[in-house]
Amino acid sequence: MNVHQMSVGPLQVNCFIVSCNKTKEAMVIDPGEEGARILHMAEREGLKVSKVVNTHGHFDHIGANQQVVEETGAELMMHKDDLPILQNARSHAEVYGLSVSPSPDPDKLLEQGDSFRVGELNFKVFHVPGHSPGGICL
Repeated sequence: MNVHQMSVGPLQVNCFIVSCNKTKEAMVIDPGEEGARILHMAEREGLKVSKVVNTHGHFDHIGANQQVVEETGAELMMHKDDLPILQNARSHAEVYGLSVSPSPDPDKLLEQGDSFRVGELNFKVFHVPGHSPGGICL
């Protein structure tokens, strides 16, 4: 497993690119902004982004969802309880005087105990509500 971390967007959110060393398949976690920068890092490392995972739906974690999904064909995933937050991200950002690119709806809504693969890596979903109703850890 390889993990690349970068801080993105005006709120400097932690974004991660997690990849399988053997297959070069990767997922992007919390692409808050700066989609071109995220994609450049993946390309530079020779990675194929197959999944985008939002740990929660707040605007500062989803701003580059659309660009990353459109340019890679990746599957977008997040917990089902944060779907309303994702769908209202624009109005939430405006409260702080910020803007955000709209996100497509997720391809897969996650729940506690779900699992998925990235290359030969296995990930399990842990539902950790608190900061938001649908917060998750992998």
